[in-house]
Amino acid sequence: MFLLILDVLIISVNVLIILFGMYVYNHPDNDWLRMFNGIPDDKEQDDIDLLKIKFRAVVAIILGLLMGSFSVLHAIVTHMG
Repeated sequence: MFLLILDVLIISVNVLIILFGMYVYNHPDNDWLRMFNGIPDDKEQDDIDLLKIKFRAVVAIILGLLMGSFSVLHAIVTHMG
């Protein structure tokens, strides 16, 4: 039962990673991303900067999908037998 709860928590963290990556991909120029990257509010971001942020978001989405699929497979195989 403990492993089932742990698997559900891991899968939910992976879903949050995917949702965060999708949000960053759709909104690459928001205030809190500027704050974390140390970009001042009055500086205009170039297209290459926005493309780098979108690339990192795609990498996060892919990693979340990979980790989530392995977690789901692990949960299925563990609890089948």
